[in-house]
Amino acid sequence: MSFNKGILRLFTGLFILFLVVGCGKSPEVKAKEHLEKGSEYLKADKTKEAVIELMNAVKLDSKNAAAHHSLALAYIKTGGQANLTRPVQYGRASHARRVPPHGQGPGRGP
Repeated sequence: MSFNKGILRLFTGLFILFLVVGCGKSPEVKAKEHLEKGSEYLKADKTKEAVIELMNAVKLDSKNAAAHHSLALAYIKTGGQANLTRPVQYGRASHARRVPPHGQGPGRGP
């Protein structure tokens, strides 16, 4: 009976250890891991799996240009070019908010 309690405690301790170690990674590190997996899937022509991994990479690190580029390549391979317009639209919208139209800006009147 005490042998079973010892094993239960061991597995409980290992489970907690894995949770702590697994949750300790930064979003950038996790994004890099997803990017690497996605790139491997692309090379192996597993495009659906690549799209999932690369979308996870972009969600975790939206400024990662390599993840965006690889995701676009994966969409092209799957024939899902319609999905390519969404990131482009977001890029244009965020750019339009930061940069004033030509000839307008601080100190320049209409």
